[in-house]
Amino acid sequence: MVKCVDFSSSVFDDKEHVFSITDKIVNSPKITACIMNCPNDFVIDTGASVNIIGHSTYDALANKRRIQSPVLNLYAFGSTNPPPVQGFFDSEISYESNKTLAKFCVLESNTSSNLLSGETAQRMQLIHFSLQTGPKTIPDEFPALFDGTMGRIKDIKIKLHIDTSVPQVSQRHRHIPFHIRKDVEKELN
Repeated sequence: MVKCVDFSSSVFDDKEHVFSITDKIVNSPKITACIMNCPNDFVIDTGASVNIIGHSTYDALANKRRIQSPVLNLYAFGSTNPPPVQGFFDSEISYESNKTLAKFCVLESNTSSNLLSGETAQRMQLIHFSLQTGPKTIPDEFPALFDGTMGRIKDIKIKLHIDTSVPQVSQRHRHIPFHIRKDVEKELN
């Protein structure tokens, strides 16, 4: 099953980023995926916003897609000079039973390191981004007490513990912000 992505804009953002585009990428997750039924090695770069293949990889593809003109600046991490981009094309990429449509940038250089962006890897279910939350918070445990309204304590007397050795200081009244004045007045009435 192919997961469809909208490529109607046919352009990238103004600037795209990748981790590294050298041939010496080590200790990174690697897969062999197929573009146009041609197997190619890819490094999964979760920080990359584009998929990248070298010119030699593009030349080795059996059913080449037409390369469209580049309209982006591509920057490797910490680099101020963009590498020369030949162009980009849209194609299906598959890994085992997972397939998706993706946009690939073709570099003019003959790098052997092809990069798969985090977004494409996630669509192909190769990686999963998860936000792990800590233990339950008090509002999660007691939702009836934290319903978003301001509460009142009724029929309870409290004693303020005041250190009389500290001299008293008078401060000006702080204005109530405009966006909550009506809510405060309503709660006080």
